[in-house]
Amino acid sequence: MENLEEICKFAVDKFGMEKQTWQAIEEMGELITAINHYNRNRADLKDVCTEIADVQIMMEQIAIIYGKEDVASERKYKLERLKERLK
Repeated sequence: MENLEEICKFAVDKFGMEKQTWQAIEEMGELITAINHYNRNRADLKDVCTEIADVQIMMEQIAIIYGKEDVASERKYKLERLKERLK
């Protein structure tokens, strides 16, 4: 296994869609907590970066589970909409 997508597909296959979906929810909660703690000077930037990395990895798995092409299409649409709003 060499790349993110390959590793994430293997994780979904090994652990299953439901388990990885719940794991993603847990990781997002940990990111929320880390950001709240950082904003209150109870965590450092490394803690937040660690949780961002965990969430990014889990979001790759979630995209695989729910349809990576559809997610990519929505992301492109939303980025274009944001670009227009920033003008």
